[in-house]
Amino acid sequence: MAATRMTAATSGARALGTASAGASRSARHGRPTRAPHAVSAAPVPAEAAALTSALRRQAASDLLDRADAELVAAQLATDPAERFTHAHMAALRVSGAVLAVLGTRPPRGRTRSAWERLSAASDDFVPWASFFASGAHLRSSIDAGRFDAVDEEGAARWVAAAEDFRDEVGAWVDDAEVPVARSGMLIDGPVSA
Repeated sequence: MAATRMTAATSGARALGTASAGASRSARHGRPTRAPHAVSAAPVPAEAAALTSALRRQAASDLLDRADAELVAAQLATDPAERFTHAHMAALRVSGAVLAVLGTRPPRGRTRSAWERLSAASDDFVPWASFFASGAHLRSSIDAGRFDAVDEEGAARWVAAAEDFRDEVGAWVDDAEVPVARSGMLIDGPVSA
């Protein structure tokens, strides 16, 4: 009997020219149907580029929001290792925002860090990538349980650097014509344990 209903629904839909058998089946389950022969206007290349750009900027905005949350957590944390970890995570999210706007895709084959990808994607961000990549060993030490790998001063410096990086990238995302400023944080070099 179900086959009879399906055949009737299918033939009725075909007679109307509005749905396929699969679409009728979807309609029975409460899902929206679409006409198989409906003509949709494909976006012209300029419209597609604008849509892609808007989606990339939205993804970057979402990543920057997540970075902001990490920075708040870093500011509220009392343990230097926890502050450093949150600052590092914020910087990774900011790096992801840059990569999203630039539309870079992860390479096939060899795994590359976000910092390597950022350096390859834009010369403007090489100093930031170098700075934050220098903290990867500290992050690994903290993840391995060496919570004394970073002191309060070092953690405060990483939080400040992540905030500066976030601000510069935020301005860059809002207006790609804004040149990336060089922060004074980069002049001092990386934090040592």
